[in-house]
Parts: sequence; C-alpha cells; structure tokens
Amino acid sequence: MPLLGRRRANWTPGLLALSLLLNVYFIVAGLRRTTEPAAVLPAMTPPPAPGNPSIAPSEEPQAPIELAPIDNDDPRIFSGRLDGSIAATLGSRLPAAEAQLTAAHLARSLAWQIDLRGDPRPGDPFRVVYRYGEGVHRTPTQGPGDPIEILSYEYRSLRHASTFRGYRFQASGDRWAGIWDENGVEVAERLKRSPIDDYEAITARLRDGRGHKGIDFKVPVGTPVRAPMAAKVLRKNWNVRSNGYCIDLMFEDSGLHGLFLHLSNVYDDVVTPGRRIEAGTVIALSGNTGRTTNPHLHYALRRGKESYLDPFRQNETMRRRISAPNMPAFDARRAELDDLMASTSEG
Repeated sequence: MPLLGRRRANWTPGLLALSLLLNVYFIVAGLRRTTEPAAVLPAMTPPPAPGNPSIAPSEEPQAPIELAPIDNDDPRIFSGRLDGSIAATLGSRLPAAEAQLTAAHLARSLAWQIDLRGDPRPGDPFRVVYRYGEGVHRTPTQGPGDPIEILSYEYRSLRHASTFRGYRFQASGDRWAGIWDENGVEVAERLKRSPIDDYEAITARLRDGRGHKGIDFKVPVGTPVRAPMAAKVLRKNWNVRSNGYCIDLMFEDSGLHGLFLHLSNVYDDVVTPGRRIEAGTVIALSGNTGRTTNPHLHYALRRGKESYLDPFRQNETMRRRISAPNMPAFDARRAELDDLMASTSEG
C-alpha cells in the first residue's frame, strides 16, 4: 500500500501539467479559427440558355468575352460558305472571341429574315462586314456600346433560293443606327403597342433558338417603361434576386400577363396591386437589376402560369422605312458597303 501511494503522488503533477498544456492548445487553436478569414466562394454565374447548337445565339454569352487589342476599328470582311454553324464557319479563320461575337450579332439581325433553326444549309454563301472595339462611336446618351458592330451582310439561302441583306445606317434624327434591307426597310419588326418608345435593338426573343421566354429591349438604364395596353396590376417585386425589380400586369383585352423585369425603379404611386392602369402609362424605368449582365428591359407575355407567348405573334407589328430625305445618304452608304463585300471572294 505505501508503494502504491507513492506512485499516485508521482503521477498527479504530470497529469495536471498535461491537462494544462491541452487547455492552452485548444484555446490557441480556437483563437486561430476565429481570426482567420473565411474562404471566398466563387461568384455564381447563370447557366447558359438552352438552344440549338447548330446556330449562333442571338446575343452575347453571359460570361464576359475579351477581344484581342486592336489599333483601330477599320471595317473587317469575312466571306465564306456555311460549314456547320455560322460561329463555326467564322471560327475556322477568326480568333474564337471575334468569331463568337460576330456570329451572335449577325444572327441577331438575320433571325428576322430566315428561321435560324431550320433554314440554314451547308454551303450557304455569306459575307459580313464588321468592326469591333468596345463602345465604338458611342455618345453618353446612347448607353454602353457593343464590342462588335455589324456594318453589312449578305446571306444567300439555298433553301429559299433568295439573298438576304442588311446595312447599318443611322438616319438623321434617329438616336441609334439600325439595320435596313437594300430597299431601306428596317430588318427587325417593331410592336405597334410597345412598352418602350425607342430602343437600340432587340437582343433576344422567343424564336431565336435559345429558349428565351420573352423579348429583350436594349436600352440605357432609366428609359421609361409603359403599359402597352390597359391593365390591372397583379403584383410587383417578386423573386428580386433573379428578376430584379419587376411588375406583373394582366391586360384587359386578352387576359394575358405582361411581365416587366430588371427595372431600376418601379413607380409605387402608380403600380399598386389591384389598381387599373391606362394604356401608355409610364409604370417604371428600365434597369440592370437581378440576374442580368447588360442594361435592358425583359418583356414577356404569359397565359396562366407556364405558357409563354411571342409578343410579335400576339400583337400588331410594323417595320419602319427610311424617309425620302434620308434615302440618298442611305443609298450612298449601301453602295460603299456593297463594294467592300464584293472586294473579297467566297471562302
């Protein structure tokens, strides 16, 4: 017994020292965990919109694309025959980013003339004149510029046995340049009853092959947004993380929902759930809020909860024509661009 008692007396100081050391270790480790910065997670990016891989999308991809530096924005010319998609054909001889953006902007206009999902055929000859450089020839009131500008194009459709052309031209008094056919008629359709009075372009729509559920009007932040028809306010500012500031109207003449997304400002004194709004009433300002990368208004028509309809098939449309006083300038510009396209042979 005395022997055991001496051993217990010798262990006690050691155990106390070990306990003290462990306590110090855990305290220090805990302090390190609380003072070290948390890991930064990568930002989430939207998934690519679905579409037919055989055609180019009608607007820039969500992820930023950087073009190689250039010393000037002189016109560039591509001529070739369709081999796969427009983007693939351009990409066979151009840098990837330049090919992708040129194809996207070309498709944005060409989609008003042919069905990009079914009409293109291998061997279709086409030419395109373009220039690039971020915000080329912009003024502050025009908003941010495109990295690519299509100046003219010519697409010979084997299926239709026809040639489709487009020319970039800004008529006097117009805020932005448009794309016009050889007769001075605007290539893109316009809604007679539109939520936007004036805009630079429509960059996405239901029939562009990307699975888009509405149409995107390219406008600077702060552009007035109107109710195109008399309507009743159903709700506002739901799912803001994705939609941004938004409005849901029910149009009286059709019972369809009109959805307006990515707004910068909703006029709360006008847009009150249950309130009736007259056609033409300014209800908001366009913006760049929610899940978006560029300023625009997303406008959609919906029947019920899931059925999205094409506004260009549900409403009356029109195409503008260049006025007589502007036609001489247009004809001169068209001839200049035709000469550029004719200066290169088909690939």
